[in-house]
Amino acid sequence: MMKNLLSLTALTVLGASAANAIEWDVMAGGGVLVAPRYMGSKNIKATPLPALSITGKVSEQTEISLNGPEAAVTHRLENSGFSIGAKAAIDFGRDNDEDIMVRGLKDVDAGLEVGPTVSYALTPALTLNTEITQEVAGGHGGLKGRAGVSHVSMLPYRTTLVTSAGLNAANKKAQNTYFGVPANATRADRPAYTAEGGLSHADVSVMALSPLKGSWVLQSLVGADILLADAADSPLSKQNIAPKAMVNLLYRF
Repeated sequence: MMKNLLSLTALTVLGASAANAIEWDVMAGGGVLVAPRYMGSKNIKATPLPALSITGKVSEQTEISLNGPEAAVTHRLENSGFSIGAKAAIDFGRDNDEDIMVRGLKDVDAGLEVGPTVSYALTPALTLNTEITQEVAGGHGGLKGRAGVSHVSMLPYRTTLVTSAGLNAANKKAQNTYFGVPANATRADRPAYTAEGGLSHADVSVMALSPLKGSWVLQSLVGADILLADAADSPLSKQNIAPKAMVNLLYRF
């Protein structure tokens, strides 16, 4: 089913691209992300990052986008409220030398997660969304899923506010890669642990896009991931609420 949906979306985009000139909206810049060293760590780090946002309107129903490490294509089904799509996102893995709690465990290599997306617009501003992704490029190798809701509102000074929340799940392979402790890597403060598949975390975030003078745009985000179930019970999880904040300065071309 996943392959069929990905193929259908790709064919839709290719067909629409052949018949229409794509309207692009491109922003690029940089900023900083403040977040735990890994999900479950009690240690926070600030990471400078490049920022890139590209949106292409292929047709009235079809849009392609690249936002940071995530690329997506979405096709809105006429007169139904439903949209189908596909996404590809980089999973950056985990460098276990960065935090003492995971030091000595095998590093989690970066990978690529791909899969279908389905959303339903309850109103022009409120959308339910779901996705399923499989890691396919030598990273955690597991299957993940998310179901959530997002709301878009316009504030004074042409500021766009996007609020979202969701529940995330993962299979045993993905869960155990990030939250398991093998028997050969135990310590006094890190007993052996096997994380089963199921709910992994909830997420909440608020993102604002605020136009500045000229073509400059300020992007800001605050949010948190809340570990659940086996992920929260892991000996690697020293803080089950992982706050995050990001600020980017972008230039719209």
